[in-house]
Amino acid sequence: MNNPRFWRMALRDGNRGESVLADCRYRRVVAIGYWKLKDIDLSQFTAAHPPSAWRYLAPTQKASLGCVAWHMKKDDLILVKEGQNIVAKGTVMGPYQFNGVSQLLDGSWQHEVPVDWDETFIPVRVSLGAEQFTVKELGKTDFDRVMKARPADPMVDSELMDVAWEGGKSLRLIQHRHREARFREAKIAHSVRSIVDAYFVK
Repeated sequence: MNNPRFWRMALRDGNRGESVLADCRYRRVVAIGYWKLKDIDLSQFTAAHPPSAWRYLAPTQKASLGCVAWHMKKDDLILVKEGQNIVAKGTVMGPYQFNGVSQLLDGSWQHEVPVDWDETFIPVRVSLGAEQFTVKELGKTDFDRVMKARPADPMVDSELMDVAWEGGKSLRLIQHRHREARFREAKIAHSVRSIVDAYFVK
């Protein structure tokens, strides 16, 4: 296994458009697309020699689509963001694939990589910046920060509640795990207080 690269990706049409996360989880892929590249199979091109229509994309679009088409590799790790939340995690299972019959959004989201989704991942609230990019490569430090982040509380975080079902997770399961985490923290805190009482309180 080569050293994986880490990616942060949005699976939504713009900042407030329709999300395709649920569809991607069901089909076990991540996807991206732009109308100006519709019906163009990027496996026939390279980053050094893209299709002629490439010039019509904005710089941020070129950067994001290029990551999916030419830079993501097997065993890379992907984090999916929704607003300020990281709501899903997956492992790339193979190279870019062109889906000429995609029905996502306007049918232009034809550019995919296969992904094995981590069904145990619990959403966390972490901002990783560079929000103008649909796809952004992360350093290991940022990736580790997400992995160590405290799970967001779906009982008070309405945005997380909105994406919990959409991300293919049971909100009840997330809430149960959150309560378990708080219970463990309470037990630890109680143990610390007991030690303090035993040795320092007269």
